[in-house]
Amino acid sequence: MLTESDIYEINISCSNYINELRNNDEAVCLLRGSKNYTDTELSKSFVRKDRKPRNTPLIFHNYANLWFSNKFGIRYRSESLFCTGNYFMASRYGDVFAIFPIGEYRVCWSPSVEDMLDLLDDLHSYDFEGFMNKLIEARYIEGDLKSSINSGHEVMLLCNSFYSVAVNSVSEVNSLVERVVMYNI
Repeated sequence: MLTESDIYEINISCSNYINELRNNDEAVCLLRGSKNYTDTELSKSFVRKDRKPRNTPLIFHNYANLWFSNKFGIRYRSESLFCTGNYFMASRYGDVFAIFPIGEYRVCWSPSVEDMLDLLDDLHSYDFEGFMNKLIEARYIEGDLKSSINSGHEVMLLCNSFYSVAVNSVSEVNSLVERVVMYNI
């Protein structure tokens, strides 16, 4: 159970994010599935800026980075933390953690694509032109945290560091978000 001190720390360090969560009608936040985090109540981590893909072929990962860099000025596939608003999608990747970006952050996501890996379906190997066309058709956007979380799709979170809190169910996520959002500093 998070202490009052933990909730205070999240509110102070993650105020930009918390303020946006307050604008959401539902008690939801970004979630991440991982096998690498500690199981302490509250953990601070730093985002790797040289992320290597787990399931995407490296050549497509690099092409996507080039495309995102040209469109948004960020190599989102390498420089961000992959999250979702969907508990069950997050759980496919390991234990589920609620994510709270510290300080400034940006999100990039597609309203029409659940996971960028889906864009590789039906492509012949090394069909780079087809892949780039699918990226364009996916209509990736930056911002709109509320819609990105509520979509349940993959959300690329650009930040330097973040707090993670282990959550074991959707109801635990809801309770945690309510505690954090309702906290008065």
